[in-house]
Amino acid sequence: MVCRGDRFYPDISGVARSYNFYAFEPARPEEGVITLALGLGKTIVDGGIGWTFSPAHPKKPLPFDSVEELLKGTQTEFWAVNMGKAPAYNPISETEHMVHASLGDAEADDALYLLASTYDPERDRVIPGIGSRGPRVLNFAPLLVQDHFPLNDLVKTLLSAAEKAVEAKVEIEFAITLQGRLGERPRVRVGFLQVRSMVVSDQVVDVTVEDLRSARSCCVGHGDGQRNRG
Repeated sequence: MVCRGDRFYPDISGVARSYNFYAFEPARPEEGVITLALGLGKTIVDGGIGWTFSPAHPKKPLPFDSVEELLKGTQTEFWAVNMGKAPAYNPISETEHMVHASLGDAEADDALYLLASTYDPERDRVIPGIGSRGPRVLNFAPLLVQDHFPLNDLVKTLLSAAEKAVEAKVEIEFAITLQGRLGERPRVRVGFLQVRSMVVSDQVVDVTVEDLRSARSCCVGHGDGQRNRG
């Protein structure tokens, strides 16, 4: 992490899984899934807004119907450790020594130049980078689309190494700091935080016509056949 004024936080926190239970086309479940967020990983852990993508298709945009939806559906705030004046003691607050900050704060900290894009209303386009004025969109396009640093390849390598070590599908957590100036290759520090094995069933379940007609069934649907994988 990097101390920026009164805030201490990584540029990127991430969670990656080598199996995606909720994959959507063209991604496949076995290709995994990655979620990135600016600042502390609390954003992801608490179910906040991050940028989620398939490591097999890192340049594919999320399925937003409009730029307005994109602006509302991407991260606009982040968590950091408070390095300034200590708040009043509160023994029941888990965020007692943390602060909630905005994308404007992150841009003032020079933390967005490799993470964000900019919406150009005149051309109605989202352009990677923050070289022009306009609303910022935290879609990590300078890294995932323009490849200023091979972030996706790095995370895929970490996932593969963790899978081999655990001998199972895994979930990993990591944090990354990117230091440098616009136009320069960044100095990168990667923190591998933890790895957990995932339970992925390969059991084949036989569903018969009698099962579908059973009074014990809570929900019944029609598929392409009577064998479903669960």
